[in-house]
Amino acid sequence: MMRLASSLAVAVAGLTLGLSQPAHTAERSSGACAAARVLLEDVFSRSPPEKTALDEASAGKGAGQFVRQIAERHGASFATDGWRSRETGAVVKPPSAAAIKAFMAARHVSATACDEVRLDAGARGALLGASYAAVAPADGVGRFTRALHTISRPVVSPDGTEALAYFSEGHAPLAAAGGLVLLRKSRDGAWKIAGHLSLWIS
Repeated sequence: MMRLASSLAVAVAGLTLGLSQPAHTAERSSGACAAARVLLEDVFSRSPPEKTALDEASAGKGAGQFVRQIAERHGASFATDGWRSRETGAVVKPPSAAAIKAFMAARHVSATACDEVRLDAGARGALLGASYAAVAPADGVGRFTRALHTISRPVVSPDGTEALAYFSEGHAPLAAAGGLVLLRKSRDGAWKIAGHLSLWIS
């Protein structure tokens, strides 16, 4: 009986703790998944779902690795220059210092950690959980059988107006690139891609 009472007390304490979490934390998590859907649509605009593979495992690893390398070399100032519009190539306003700090401190996971993103991508024919080996041509040269994309779940800034995510896109062993993507909320509350920062190319 004592053990049962103790277990119930722990469960109630856990429930209370969960309910007492700040509302803005849940809102930022929800905002991250809404931003992730925008990134998925961006991927599919360039690569039809049935020709797309999503490398989920590398999303967190890749983002974390580049964040560490960048922090060691440049500190938090890394993301103040080089932001451009993919459509026009024009220079765009960089993310805020608060958005950069939040991204640097975050635990990075794949955008498919958002259930709606994962379900939508799978339902539309994208190959989930893919890796280089899954899409590489049999002879090791030439184009991949599917475009290999990595997208990390966006990290939303404390004020909820910006989000940053890591991305990479590969079409062949020496036809790949990666970097950061910046999203901003428009006046109607929808996320829009504001710019990209290239970090590597092969």
